[in-house]
Amino acid sequence: MSSRLAPVVVLLLAACAAWDTSSPGHGPPPGVTPTPSSHYAPPPPVRPGDPARPDEGPSALRVAIASVQLFDNCPDPPEAERAAMVDENRLAQEAKRAPGYRAQCSQSTVQLAVSSDRAASFRVEAVRVLDGATGRVAGSSTLRGPTQWNQSTGTYLRWDEQITAGRDLQISYKLGDLDLSRAAELAGPGFDTYSGPFMLELDISVGDTRQTLRSPQFRRQNDDMVET
Repeated sequence: MSSRLAPVVVLLLAACAAWDTSSPGHGPPPGVTPTPSSHYAPPPPVRPGDPARPDEGPSALRVAIASVQLFDNCPDPPEAERAAMVDENRLAQEAKRAPGYRAQCSQSTVQLAVSSDRAASFRVEAVRVLDGATGRVAGSSTLRGPTQWNQSTGTYLRWDEQITAGRDLQISYKLGDLDLSRAAELAGPGFDTYSGPFMLELDISVGDTRQTLRSPQFRRQNDDMVET
């Protein structure tokens, strides 16, 4: 009886070994350079949950952080490649449908809702990272690559950081790495520098008016976008 079972056991062990070696890995192998975020499109704009109160002066100004998506800080594509892109959303969808597609990098973004009854220039002066539980400053970051939601095309287009009078704008920026090197000193040793919760605090200027904005709480998101 035992002699008949021996070949079966050997076959089962061989099958298990083959399964282990063929299982897909999680994430790119060491040393692989992340794919540039050339085909990444921010999510559609959302309404801010706690908009800033308008100024009481003669010019009504409203700026609010609508949402923050914390993934990764991806390398930007070359300028020539950015100039050639017309519809980032369409390109992203086509890439997702490609056989064996594996997203190696998803860009972190910040979305803003902006409206004013006068034309003015917009500028982000400072970006601070806060402990979402206590409101204490934990570090800093940067914003880059401003884009504006175009309702007619359903895509984000480049934005020159100029506000059009009387028009509601939905704006998206790429969020850089969070510099939390002094988080234990600033926010306390119990602050989770990977998962948070976090908040962003922005100093922004609209024309000659300066404001400080705070985002809703957010956490780091794990985006496992693998198709088989």
